[in-house]
Amino acid sequence: MSAKERRLLRARKRAVPGLNLVSLMDIFTILVFFLLVNSSDIQQPPSQLLTLPEAHVDTPVSNSLILHINSQGISIQGRKIAQAADLENDAQALIQPLFDELTYQQQRHPLVEGERTLTIMGDRAIPYKLLKKIMSTATEAGYEAISMVVISQAVKDGQ
Repeated sequence: MSAKERRLLRARKRAVPGLNLVSLMDIFTILVFFLLVNSSDIQQPPSQLLTLPEAHVDTPVSNSLILHINSQGISIQGRKIAQAADLENDAQALIQPLFDELTYQQQRHPLVEGERTLTIMGDRAIPYKLLKKIMSTATEAGYEAISMVVISQAVKDGQ
């Protein structure tokens, strides 16, 4: 072995292996996007398009499927289902796009124990006829417990 080859061999032995940060950053980026996409099961605050009714509340809302209703339409977990104007004029008692989405959500989140719960966040200006259709569709889809979200008011003394 020549002196040059020995020096190269010693240099290779002394070299500390490096850590490839690019692949780690790629993995963490994918992990962050995965968590963002799958975090839609968390309860969402009401949007600016909703004006919730006011009521006295004793128990907080449980973690359940959230359905938003406003003048623009119906959405579940932020996903647009139907237009409100189309639903009001429809003579059918069942809202088919809503029924399909609720059935899909049941398959996505199988029931472990208890009953299926649906929480409705509806604008106070929504007609009762539309609300009745929505609740009827949810019952047909297998949701036994349906609750409405309201703005909690402070309870006055003596009431």
